[in-house]
Amino acid sequence: LEDIQPATTIEDIKARIAAMRLQPDFEDHTKPLPVKVVGLTAAPGSLDAYSSVVVVSHEPTISAFVDQQAWSNFAADEWQLIDAALSRDKSLSKVSNFSPSVAQTLKQQAVVAVVFSLMAIVVYIWFRFGSLRYGLAAIAALTHDVIITLGLVSATHYLFDMPLGQALLLGEFKLNLGLIAALLTIIGYSLNDTIVLFDRIRENRGKLAHATGSIIDKSINQTISRTLLTSVTTLLAVGTLYIFGGDGVRGFAFALIIGVMVGTYSSIAVASPLLALGMSGGSQADSDTDEQSVAVPA
Repeated sequence: LEDIQPATTIEDIKARIAAMRLQPDFEDHTKPLPVKVVGLTAAPGSLDAYSSVVVVSHEPTISAFVDQQAWSNFAADEWQLIDAALSRDKSLSKVSNFSPSVAQTLKQQAVVAVVFSLMAIVVYIWFRFGSLRYGLAAIAALTHDVIITLGLVSATHYLFDMPLGQALLLGEFKLNLGLIAALLTIIGYSLNDTIVLFDRIRENRGKLAHATGSIIDKSINQTISRTLLTSVTTLLAVGTLYIFGGDGVRGFAFALIIGVMVGTYSSIAVASPLLALGMSGGSQADSDTDEQSVAVPA
């Protein structure tokens, strides 16, 4: 490769070639091959950038002395890939499109990871609180938070170019790594808030087998000030990031704002009421000393 403009480093050329193998146009070139880049002509005033290099690819199963046609095909394919890697825009070194086979593999791995993570959360909360009901309630709240956040992020696609969207600084936010990081942060935030409330419910429940409606209500009243103070403080920081952070982090901050607000009420209005489903309040509710009535003789 001669007259490379602008001059680039050996590491950059290797990264370009590796990234180009994952592009849809070169899905048949995904086999990892030993590649070595040798710098020939250094760029003026630079110690690690070259304007002329040699790229050596090695296919151990093909020999030019045994099968000239197979070797020629291999050389032509490699040259096409390397030429595309150096000719296209440098931003392609960060792969944004994957071949169908690679994307399908990543999708399957992501689904498996999510399922195992949810199972681990359920098991942890089950053992911590002694009831599967707590784990299922927490997962229901997390699912609710993520769905609502994703729905509102998707709605920005229709609102960002309207006057309301412009006033709210909305953009056409997309599902990228920043947004995924925001969703994971929301899950952690909401789960922590839910566990704090569940801890108070467990303390107020005492030796009762299940928490009654009155116990849940009392626990919510005891922790709501802490929940609101934490949420407002978080929203002040994230809101500042959303307004002054620029377009690069605005999607991340928008998802966090929605997630914090949704996560705040989901612990109270989604997770906690699920603990009381299927249980009657009768004699158990009356066992709460704060709720007992006093019989007055006639």
